[in-house]
Amino acid sequence: WQDEEELVCFMNFSNRAKAQQVPVHIEEWEKLFGSADKEWGGNADGQRYIFAGKEVIVAPESIIVYKGKNV
Repeated sequence: WQDEEELVCFMNFSNRAKAQQVPVHIEEWEKLFGSADKEWGGNADGQRYIFAGKEVIVAPESIIVYKGKNV
């Protein structure tokens, strides 16, 4: 990515929503893309921000990409 920035992708290939653990080495992550978001014809809008050590819910058959910055 760029300098201190990192990307993380959460992918769910099942037909049910799944909880995934957020990486702990970066405190805050901002969503760049969610394939299940309404803007892409989906019926979910994933969390805009997620935080270290928490869980993110990934919609069925979707991918969410977040970026974080090491400071």
